[in-house]
Amino acid sequence: MMKCVLIYNPNSGKLTNRNDIKKLYKVFENYGYEVDIIYTEYKGHAKEITKKLKDVDLLICAGGDGTLNEVISGNIERSKPLLLGHLPLGSVNDVAHMYGLTGNTTRNLVMLLNGARKNIDVCLLNGNPFVYVACIGAWVDISYSTPRKLKEKYGKFTDELAAQYYKALAEKYGGTIPMKFVYGHAVAIKVNDNGRYLTKVIGAESKLEVRLVNRINKLEKSTGYFLAALMEANVDGKWIPYNDLDEESLVKLDIDLYNSITALLRNI
Repeated sequence: MMKCVLIYNPNSGKLTNRNDIKKLYKVFENYGYEVDIIYTEYKGHAKEITKKLKDVDLLICAGGDGTLNEVISGNIERSKPLLLGHLPLGSVNDVAHMYGLTGNTTRNLVMLLNGARKNIDVCLLNGNPFVYVACIGAWVDISYSTPRKLKEKYGKFTDELAAQYYKALAEKYGGTIPMKFVYGHAVAIKVNDNGRYLTKVIGAESKLEVRLVNRINKLEKSTGYFLAALMEANVDGKWIPYNDLDEESLVKLDIDLYNSITALLRNI
């Protein structure tokens, strides 16, 4: 039989039912895999396990986005990276959603074992890999300052918790916080006739004048982008809630951004 190791973060709390684990073992058996489940015990443990593992046919990360980041970090430090799959068990699971995985763990495992192998890029920031997103500033505090009990209780309602956090932050600074948007765009440029490409990141600053306020407006309209519920935009000298603007109005307000990006692309 083929050999599989599943690294499981028990803090995700999604595999507490023994029957669920039995179902996973049965799926692995049906696909010709002998599986070992290794439980993580502390932050960074998944990365350590991945780096020290002997070669196996398949490595599966079972946890949230943070656990996946650890496993990928350990995997790229190996001399020979392992074939990797991901079972989403966290409270948000953004990466899994991008790849079309569902909320059913058994079904996700079947999808993985039936899937095709694909190479993906891994981004590095000061030599440190990150998966999906890298943040700076106050945004970083949301995930770490939100108690795990609240994450487990509200799960995918994290947008609401984040909105409440920024509402309190705006109140702390007198009711409003001015904001600026700086955008980065990755462009692949062909550098020779041998098919070699170089990825270049270009940046542009938005001239759209916005601010965060201590009032939450139409959060339900902002799924996946909760900040819009706390933002106001300066329209001809009048501050208007971001979620009250239609798409055409937003494009007109931010036309300087479009023009600056277009100019950068033309000069590459």
